[in-house]
Amino acid sequence: MLPIRGRQAWQVRAVTIPLLAVLTAQLVISLAEPAVNPKAIELERGMFRVSPRQLALITTIILLITGLYVKFW
Repeated sequence: MLPIRGRQAWQVRAVTIPLLAVLTAQLVISLAEPAVNPKAIELERGMFRVSPRQLALITTIILLITGLYVKFW
């Protein structure tokens, strides 16, 4: 681990304290709310199923984007 000195130490503290404050607030709010929200959308596995054709198209698009990224990097 690299030692943090001077200005870098101040920058780390300036980010860490607000981050911990936000995480603590999120935890408190999450624990204060009811476990089951009646307004929540119910998710089922069938909603996320894709056909083999869709999977092939997704894979092709990802490969094309990756190829373009590699070519123009």
